[in-house]
Amino acid sequence: MSDVRLFYEEVFVEMKQEEETISDMIKRLIAEHTPITVAQQVGEKYYDDQPDILLRKPPTDAQGNTDDKKPHNLLVANFHPNQVDQKVGYLLAEPINFKAEDAILDKIGERFDDSFDDLIIDVLTAASNKGIEWMHVYYDADGNLKLKQIPAEQVVPVYDEYGQLTMLIRHYVLNQVSRAEIWTPEHVYYYMLSDGEYVADYYWGEAVQTHYKKGSLGDSWGRIPFVPFRNNSKEKGDLWKYKSLIDAFNNRLSDIQNTFDESTDLIFALKGYEGEDLAEFMRNLRHYKAINVGSEGGIDTITVKIPIEETERYLKMLREMIIDFGRGVDFQSDKFGNSPSGVALKILYSGLDIKAKQLERKTRVAIKELLWFVFDDAGIDAEPKDVEMTFKYNRLKNDKEDADIAVLSKGIISDDTILGNHPWVDDPQGERERLDEQEIAFNNSLPAIEVGASDESRTD
Repeated sequence: MSDVRLFYEEVFVEMKQEEETISDMIKRLIAEHTPITVAQQVGEKYYDDQPDILLRKPPTDAQGNTDDKKPHNLLVANFHPNQVDQKVGYLLAEPINFKAEDAILDKIGERFDDSFDDLIIDVLTAASNKGIEWMHVYYDADGNLKLKQIPAEQVVPVYDEYGQLTMLIRHYVLNQVSRAEIWTPEHVYYYMLSDGEYVADYYWGEAVQTHYKKGSLGDSWGRIPFVPFRNNSKEKGDLWKYKSLIDAFNNRLSDIQNTFDESTDLIFALKGYEGEDLAEFMRNLRHYKAINVGSEGGIDTITVKIPIEETERYLKMLREMIIDFGRGVDFQSDKFGNSPSGVALKILYSGLDIKAKQLERKTRVAIKELLWFVFDDAGIDAEPKDVEMTFKYNRLKNDKEDADIAVLSKGIISDDTILGNHPWVDDPQGERERLDEQEIAFNNSLPAIEVGASDESRTD
């Protein structure tokens, strides 16, 4: 059976429109996805300190020409990176803790090592900016299972009516050539853009391949090896909750700076001026320090009044709204004092908790999809759903309160739970091992007692 015929049987019949070629289908699906890509890139731009204020046009004169003498400050107070970094850091300050059987846990540890901890931060940061980010599972040249972050703007997913991923197009530019990959549960097809049409691309060796499993060339996973990391159910980035407020803040901040710069210049009120225009007036004033006015003419000066207090109140209001709508934590707040109680801290973090838990739920689903590939690669006969995951949030705590609670909980809950929640314990498993070693050392330090010896023969 030819590759093209196989492709038709897998997806093309379902996806094509009447009289549509494969090239037409690729171009259509990419075009339909473009509005989503544009929105995703806005979140990335704001995170990279490129907000809309930087697109603001310079001031013009009365004739509509650019006036280089007018101040044109573009000040950026970019709250968005802080909001995103705060959420991701709050969720992933500590590596994700997995709990499973020892053999399974060892395999998870091999794949989800320090490099994965670093990668997952980048992926969730991108997902927070764009609404979704993708991770690709593949084998390198040495047959090792690898994970790679794929930018969401390169991915066009196709779902069925049940929300199952049935096809995926990845498009990108490589060596100055636009390329497209079509991934199905069994195969990947490579295309390149030539004379406006997508044709078979043999850059990867063959125009069609199976995304084979380790040690079984030609045998596919039976599922598309791309895993989506969603920010929330609507796949919306965090920026859109407060973008208009950030724009208003930056606009007002730039306006007030422009007013400051102009406040050193006097505004002239002319009476009986005999010149032709204002430009001539300014030239005469600068060069000759004099101007001609009529017999009843004169000049009055006006100073610019800067609304400092009103602007300060307005900017403060915008800042509070950005943090509130973004469900962030305002560490400048003076509502909780220097040593807030546990209840006050829970209130302080309530908005961030809601936002982080939304991301946590979606991340759990994505990681368990990754575990399916890890288990398949390792030949583990287990279900990813049986693996427990714990996210240790990076929340400020009242250590004295937590330590007192741990002492009072002795005998009520397990020692493992107490260790896991004690404010001084970062590694519960390691702390348990140290406690066991401590107990063994203590027992070894006790004097030996001979079994069956009489009381008189025992030494005090």
